[in-house]
Amino acid sequence: MDFSTSSRFEQENQLISRWISRLYLAVQDQHKRDFDAIIGAVGVKRGSDGGYAGTKEQFDTVMRRLRRVQPDIYFKFYEAMDLLELGLLGYAAFSSGSVRNAINVLLKYQDLTTSSFYFQSQERDGWLEITVVPFSSYLQHNNLIVEDALAGIWHFVTALMPEEEVTQACIVNFNYSSPELPEMYADYFGADIRFDAKQGSLILPPTVLASRIMTANSEMADLCLSVCDRVFGRLTAGSNLMHTVQRMVMTRPADRMPRLQEAAAELNMSPSQFRKKLYALDTSYRDIVLQSRMALAMHYLKSTALNVQEISYMLDYKNPSAFSRAYKRYFDECPIDTKLKSASDQMEAV
Repeated sequence: MDFSTSSRFEQENQLISRWISRLYLAVQDQHKRDFDAIIGAVGVKRGSDGGYAGTKEQFDTVMRRLRRVQPDIYFKFYEAMDLLELGLLGYAAFSSGSVRNAINVLLKYQDLTTSSFYFQSQERDGWLEITVVPFSSYLQHNNLIVEDALAGIWHFVTALMPEEEVTQACIVNFNYSSPELPEMYADYFGADIRFDAKQGSLILPPTVLASRIMTANSEMADLCLSVCDRVFGRLTAGSNLMHTVQRMVMTRPADRMPRLQEAAAELNMSPSQFRKKLYALDTSYRDIVLQSRMALAMHYLKSTALNVQEISYMLDYKNPSAFSRAYKRYFDECPIDTKLKSASDQMEAV
């Protein structure tokens, strides 16, 4: 293993190159030409050594386009992936003492592997729920992001302990209706799968979290984490202020949007400091809340069975009329029209 402290940029490039190479192996033979055409179209370069050079955003775009021709590509990609291909992150996870510790490592450095979403974790009565939260600018891809993220975290956990033990105890939630090919999900997860959930998440019981990892080595884990800290810094998905505020809005408790004063206090700022920092980014708290609300509204209307009244409540509007007015001002159409068009498009696709 190479413990050289290359830059975070170099680590990310190496990771993406390995992922694209692994993705090629997951593509069915009849779609290899599609793969070559897609990576060329999005600007991924292939070097003389056969490796690839691209960004996380380009990789995500390649995956989304490939899924149109090979619907199970996310699942096949992770089935072909070795956890150690995460480099330092993979070694640190495999060397952790338990599944819980390994998950903590993954969540701590999640910026390295994600660009369109982040994981939020919450523990209740010993059960851990890991929720996928897409950034508002990516919510139009919610279903694909949730499918990708949950397939990835599932592969991560099942690489650490016998899969049958995970399958028998865990719950996998998807915040959209059952897809056209639900058997793909059943084949890959084999667990208690629930569609039309409020949020996309994986719920792990205490027995799984406490499971010991056979490759655990405390000295190796400490060494890997020390190198990770030097290379990546103490990363969080909220290192960018706008993403931090978006996360606060998207993961608010209950169904109430945090007020500006509350958001500022959460970030240890005065309201005036908070306003000034957002103004310097050419935005405002009101704009971020509106953008997040509307992105969520569009997702709920197109991808769930929720009605307008339920959505207005979830987005903290006083009543459905106030929500409908705000939605029409933003998108220039009524929410019910969006829902009807989406239902019509889905019927035509069938």
